[in-house]
Amino acid sequence: MNKLRNLIAVSLIAILCSCSPEDINEPSIDDYAYHSHILEPQGQTKSLNDLLLIDVLFESHVDEYIHNINVRLYSSLDSIIFYNKPINSKIDSPKAFHYLDTVVLSNSNGFEIGKQYILEARVWAQNEGESEAYERDTFLIQ
Repeated sequence: MNKLRNLIAVSLIAILCSCSPEDINEPSIDDYAYHSHILEPQGQTKSLNDLLLIDVLFESHVDEYIHNINVRLYSSLDSIIFYNKPINSKIDSPKAFHYLDTVVLSNSNGFEIGKQYILEARVWAQNEGESEAYERDTFLIQ
């Protein structure tokens, strides 16, 4: 009976020692399963002086925290950035984060008729580029 107990104890110790500290309660880069979903503007044609609704849902499909986000609006022709928010990308929101904002598509804000613009929504983990996911949407001002 003592031999059986000793065998079980040694086996249990061997199993516990075989795990490295990184394997315990630490998500791997692939565990975040991040997605950014641009709900608006969805490729619609806009007019100069329109109010552009920016509506983005950031989420982790495995219920991890949303650590960092960024939403940019830039020209598809020369990559000039017209919108780049939030100022602080770190949000640490559980499971999902819904981002809403508006921008006036006016000449005074740098927008022009006949040009195409890209809205880009990015999400990533603790470190820039870690488990990063993004979505882009393009629209034209007529």
